[in-house]
Amino acid sequence: MRKQSIHILKAVLHITGGSQCYSVVQEKNSQEKHPISHGITKREIWANKEAQSLGVGKLCNPVNSPLNSQQQWEAFVLLYEMLEEYGTHLVEAAWNHQISLLLQFSLLHGSFVSSISEAYQNPIEAVGETFNWLTILWQRGFHHNNPQVRCLIMQSFLGIEWAKYGDFTSSVPECFVLGPFIEGLNDPVHHKDFGVKGIYTSWAMQGAVKFLHHYATNLNGRKGIDFLVSLASVAKHQSFGRVGLMSLAECIASAACGVGLYEGNEPERTKDGLPNGVQMESFPEHFPHNGKTCLLDALRFVVESSKQHFNPNYRLRVCEKVLEAATSVVYASDVPLENLLHFVDALPREFTDCGGSLRERTQVWVWGYGKECSSSSFYNVKSSILKTLQDFPESFTSSHFVTFDDEDLNAWESAANRWARVLFLAIKEDHQLIPIFTFFQSFGVNICRETTERSTVKFLILTMSLLVEINLLQRKAAESVIRMRLKSETGFLEGVDGLCYAEASVFDQKFSEPFLLILDNLVSLANISSAVFWSGVGKETTLPISVRGKLGGPSQRRLSSLTTTAVLQAITSMRAVSSVSSWCAQFKSDVRLTRGWAFMWEFFWKTVTSPTCDSETGAEILLAAYEALAQVLRALVSLFSPLALDLLRQNQKLLASAVEAKPCLDLLVLSFLQNINNLLAVGVLARTRRAVLLNWKWLCLESLLSIPYNALQNGLQLEAGSPFFSDSVIRDIFYDLVESLENAGEGTVLVMLRSVRLVLRLFDSGKSGTLVSSCNGVDAQVHSCLLGFDLHVFLAYDAKYQNGYVATNAGRLMFCSGKNLKGNGNYLRLSIQCKCGDRIACTLCKRVLDVIFDQYLTNGFSTCNDNNSRTKC
Repeated sequence: MRKQSIHILKAVLHITGGSQCYSVVQEKNSQEKHPISHGITKREIWANKEAQSLGVGKLCNPVNSPLNSQQQWEAFVLLYEMLEEYGTHLVEAAWNHQISLLLQFSLLHGSFVSSISEAYQNPIEAVGETFNWLTILWQRGFHHNNPQVRCLIMQSFLGIEWAKYGDFTSSVPECFVLGPFIEGLNDPVHHKDFGVKGIYTSWAMQGAVKFLHHYATNLNGRKGIDFLVSLASVAKHQSFGRVGLMSLAECIASAACGVGLYEGNEPERTKDGLPNGVQMESFPEHFPHNGKTCLLDALRFVVESSKQHFNPNYRLRVCEKVLEAATSVVYASDVPLENLLHFVDALPREFTDCGGSLRERTQVWVWGYGKECSSSSFYNVKSSILKTLQDFPESFTSSHFVTFDDEDLNAWESAANRWARVLFLAIKEDHQLIPIFTFFQSFGVNICRETTERSTVKFLILTMSLLVEINLLQRKAAESVIRMRLKSETGFLEGVDGLCYAEASVFDQKFSEPFLLILDNLVSLANISSAVFWSGVGKETTLPISVRGKLGGPSQRRLSSLTTTAVLQAITSMRAVSSVSSWCAQFKSDVRLTRGWAFMWEFFWKTVTSPTCDSETGAEILLAAYEALAQVLRALVSLFSPLALDLLRQNQKLLASAVEAKPCLDLLVLSFLQNINNLLAVGVLARTRRAVLLNWKWLCLESLLSIPYNALQNGLQLEAGSPFFSDSVIRDIFYDLVESLENAGEGTVLVMLRSVRLVLRLFDSGKSGTLVSSCNGVDAQVHSCLLGFDLHVFLAYDAKYQNGYVATNAGRLMFCSGKNLKGNGNYLRLSIQCKCGDRIACTLCKRVLDVIFDQYLTNGFSTCNDNNSRTKC
């Protein structure tokens, strides 16, 4: 097809013979005027000879002898035919020379297109048509089979001095810029030494940045924004490698700088900081700058694409360029709040949290500050964003739903988390929190009497999101302070880290009192909501038709819609009580906390002593109770204090008054294991739902096993001779863990291994009788059970460059089979084999085995007879 096209073009232009552009006389005159330099290389000499054989010669003087249209077409045909060849020497000989002639004479002395068409009377249109033909050559060059040719064509294109062509630069077809040109930048051959020594740039990127800047500078108004949207959206339609995505980010930032924000197109704003004509109540919905909203969404996709790359410095550079583009053309108040929240949430937290490299820049942008922004405009924009963030809780809870499911709950939690994150980026002074306090107090005090006009569940979700964000801010601030003190000899706080620490302290003091005021009301609500767990709803044995076909799973509860709603509200209310109680207990020792702790212990005993149902509906409801219990136990265990021990013993006396005194946690753990194992043994749950229940079982068990360690950290000391666990209970737990490890799923294996570690530490403490009654170590039966199976480890880790948690198949870990164990006296050599594994998996497995065998070497195994020999590991 290409050959037929070029044949037709040559026939129309009457080009029959060679493709020489100059006569021999012109070539000789040119050579006399421009003698060959004696410093050229052999490669350049060879290129000059090739050029002479083609009749190209040296660049002639454009003033004295400009090319006519026929000669320009001959140059075009010559270049096109050369690109059909694979060799490099032809392109080296003629490309730069001929493409320069075509550009120079076509743009400055008239378009060669006029020789076959007179339709372009407008010079701009004629120039645009000229570029349409030239882009054919560039596109062929960018996709050439020879990588050296691709480099030569890209160097030639980026070497053009686009600044001297002025407005003509914008005549380059947009489809070429967004298509072949960006695709060409994705070619690694143009980016030699990219990423070496932490330098994420190349000559191709620098040239592309200059070209895109000149190109976008000549686009004004809406056309420039539309081009930026199209440029950023390329990432949605094309797969980019490391160099390609970085090049795209650099080009977006350069083009955004060229378009600019304050080049005479800043919208007039009201006293509230909104674009003129937009009312505050319509702020989230009606915006005159829909193009900027689309741009922000497209930039968010670029940030998401960068998270698949492992290098944090690379991700930082991409995010930095994307944020630079956003701040250049978009006011934070020019887009709906939802789009703003989504964009900020897409930025990795390690860059925007306390001490992050992009935190200060993100805060300045969220405040509404931009270049050449007047102080009054800055104040108005900042006020509008703050006002919208402060009004979010009211608007968020205003919509009420009769029924909802797990997917709705997850969506609301995501929205609340995004709001909380941006809120603490925007707020710098404590008085800006007053509207938030007022809302939470007014809603929380009347939460039990709340009508159906507002959503109670959404209020609870907002409460938990705020606490999570404050906890994260507090932890990051503490880590930042530690880093600063390690770096500073004086130990004083400096810069943004000190500000983050001050922010966290203010938030802790301001939020603890309002939450204490509403805690009693939250407990009352949770008491009412959790009644669904023991109300006898589970006696319904017939499931609705819409539920019978469900396979189950984490978000597929096999319950009717109304029952699902009641169960989810009960779980959410218990989570809210747990979060508020555990957070307030860090700063206050108030009697108002006693009721919360007492209620949570009461909920625990109700759950582990509730009768097992033989219907699927009843089992599903009890499964939901254990889901809530996992969150409750996490809060109870984190701050296990003398008050918690007293409440625990009071409940035990009520349940087992006639039983002789035992270690204080034995009855707790045995009741839990017996009840949940009975529920698993009934067999009425679907297989996937049974796996979910197992996950909650191991999470609860891990919390129970960590009680002794948290109690010691909190200064709780038991009486002499009163351990937390007995040896028999710990052995039963250990057997249960070991027998279940072989069939563990990818979501529970790490929790179980952490529980194994806790059990081994308890065995070690059994020698002194501090945490466990007297223990003689682990016998050979347990030893062989632990080491005699193949464990498939799926490492679920918090990936910094992925959204949420990912499951990585970390390989197959083989714990010492018989052939791997070689005993020699009192020594044991352990062989570990990892197949199809990665470095993270090997590190994890090594740490687990180190902990296990450190304990074994400390405690020892019970002796076992093997060919009349006694082996101790």
